[in-house]
Amino acid sequence: MNRVIALGFFDGVHLGHGALLSRTAQLARASGCSAAALTFDRSPGKDGRLLTSVDDRIRLIRGLYGVDEVFVSATTARPIWSAATTTASASGARATPKSSPPGARSAVSAAT
Repeated sequence: MNRVIALGFFDGVHLGHGALLSRTAQLARASGCSAAALTFDRSPGKDGRLLTSVDDRIRLIRGLYGVDEVFVSATTARPIWSAATTTASASGARATPKSSPPGARSAVSAAT
């Protein structure tokens, strides 16, 4: 199944998050794809205090914004990529990893 995926921590699931998640669902439906979100179990930059638990984030993302699937990634001290190069294009910005972990086959893109 093809997916349109929103990537973010989404702590608090505020209106800005909602706009991104709703747009993800809209693009997915228009493309005949599943809408998904990828979030993280905790933020590496925070001291553990969260506005919303992982379970609450999943419930809010799915219940309020039409997202079909929510994937939760465990946060590690090691970055996913050692560095990224960002290039602008007509369709938005695209961050391409300079070095990916073994077995990784993905790129990250964000709508502007």
